[in-house]
Amino acid sequence: MDIHVSPQIERLIRDALDEDIGAGDLATMATISADARGKGLFRAKKDGVVAGLVLLDRIFYFIDHRVEVRLLVKDGTAVKSGTVVAEAIGPVRALLLGERTALINQLRGLLAEYGVVLPQGASHVRSKLPALLENSSESLPPLAIELFRDLYEELVQLDQRIGVCDRRVERLYRGNSVCQRLGRLEGIGALTATAFVATVAHAAQFKNGRQCAAWLGLTPRQDSTGGKPRLLGITKRGDVYLRTLLVHGARSAMRHSAKRDDPKSRWVEQLRRRRGDNVAACALAAKHARILWALMVREEGSHPEGQAAYTDARHT
Repeated sequence: MDIHVSPQIERLIRDALDEDIGAGDLATMATISADARGKGLFRAKKDGVVAGLVLLDRIFYFIDHRVEVRLLVKDGTAVKSGTVVAEAIGPVRALLLGERTALINQLRGLLAEYGVVLPQGASHVRSKLPALLENSSESLPPLAIELFRDLYEELVQLDQRIGVCDRRVERLYRGNSVCQRLGRLEGIGALTATAFVATVAHAAQFKNGRQCAAWLGLTPRQDSTGGKPRLLGITKRGDVYLRTLLVHGARSAMRHSAKRDDPKSRWVEQLRRRRGDNVAACALAAKHARILWALMVREEGSHPEGQAAYTDARHT
């Protein structure tokens, strides 16, 4: 589906998703195995007119580009309660993540209509909503309180479903020595380590770590001419899901880099001051991809440059 969305709308979509993806809940994206696929149906909760349905494709693209969105009705169509207006087919974990993110944003949006504003972040909704409902008998109508309790129970049930499956990924991680080796790197946990091993598979197929980072879309595009190199933004090619994990892992590591004095932390802080947080995060994610590649080829023992590349990636 080819839908043009303005940069302003895309920023709003990213901000909304960051409440669940960028606030420290990355592990919940590993709730179900990567091979599990499913279908999600979008139904109208009440009679009305469809609006904004075309944005579904872009929303799920940012969650997981493998999700295929099919629109069954057009914007502006009058529908009855229970009508299926769209369906999403793809990895089940991406569908669950999208469902939970939508539920959290729905809760915050409805509360804002009553003048109750919760801070951004899924953790704030989970921790503050129960007490808020207990102490808001005068500020919120009784029917509204019942609605919010039902939505909160739905969120708890979804978190429980996610939590049960989360342990499966942890077992896979602990049962694989390569994954455990990769997981020791700062900003790389069980989720990213298992995803990297599953996606890259045989690291020796790449000549060096930079080729691996380029394959993941973490290196800048070049528009060089006349002997003058000109670097643009990252290519964003390759696996969107794994690249997202690496970038968010880099952001997590950057939270502590200002307090440290090792070569990598000093490099990140210098780059952050020159180019900003986003460029620094992408650069650190590319460095992490090179280190992970070096760790894998060193583990395989099948690449002559493995040890040298590992040392170089950690200190450059």
